Amino acid sequence: MSSKKAILVVHDDPSVINLIQPVLESLGFEVTATSSDNVLSSFDNIGPSFVVLAPCVPAARREQLPAQLKSRDPRVTVFQLDSMSPKELQAQLATGASQVQ
Repeated sequence: MSSKKAILVVHDDPSVINLIQPVLESLGFEVTATSSDNVLSSFDNIGPSFVVLAPCVPAARREQLPAQLKSRDPRVTVFQLDSMSPKELQAQLATGASQVQ
């Protein structure tokens, strides 16, 4: 097993992954990319420390994923790349998402 921290990037557009992956790898992360349809199986396979959910993940799924991921591993940090209203943000934080300002 690698000593690098594993990060799972969830995005449905390979061109965006091609932009994000080298940056994260240069920071020392072991990056795995997956589509929004394969998040849970990819998560179970690699056991990442971090998950980055891109805005392309459908809204209904984006609302459920932080809690689903946290139920599999409460130590995981879930980042959501999105703009939300304060009410939406509070709802996401209540489900286990992390906030970075």
